[in-house]
Amino acid sequence: MASFILNTFDKEKRINFCRLNCQLDKFGWRKKICGDEARFTFDSQGIVSQYFGPSSRNVEQQVFVWACLSVQGPRVIRLIEEKFDTRMYISLLQRDVLPRFSRQSCFIQDHFPVHVAAASGDLMPLNSVFSRVVIDINKQHQPIHSKEMLWAEIERHFLLLSSDDAYVMDIFDSVPEKIKSVVVNNGELL
Repeated sequence: MASFILNTFDKEKRINFCRLNCQLDKFGWRKKICGDEARFTFDSQGIVSQYFGPSSRNVEQQVFVWACLSVQGPRVIRLIEEKFDTRMYISLLQRDVLPRFSRQSCFIQDHFPVHVAAASGDLMPLNSVFSRVVIDINKQHQPIHSKEMLWAEIERHFLLLSSDDAYVMDIFDSVPEKIKSVVVNNGELL
């Protein structure tokens, strides 16, 4: 994962989010549905990484995805090949989230305070999966040389990981302890 330096504003957002949600235990987090976008890229040696940056216009070999993960609901990943605008986002939510949404569910998406912090991968369950996908693809020692190959591997590894109920539950169950650590560490990265 990329290294980040959190500014005071991001630390404040993280710690406020964590203070508001520190009363949630693992059973509360199991009701959450997380949605997020991610960009993956590969270098000339075929090594895959997740792209973290303000703009990806100059990143040539990239695959843009949207995914949704929960303990009891949707676990999907979609390739985004066109502009990711409001219309497309609503369509994804209607197709992939709403049919599996219950009264007990809570959907966490962009602009959620912790989510927009400079680095929230240490807190949110879906980002843990994205990081693991990169590790698992690179472990194969099969260089990635095309966007099509990258997408196929991202999808395959995401579906393998997200179909493992114990793995998904462990990720969500780890959030309360991570949140407490953020409060103790005054908003710092874990």
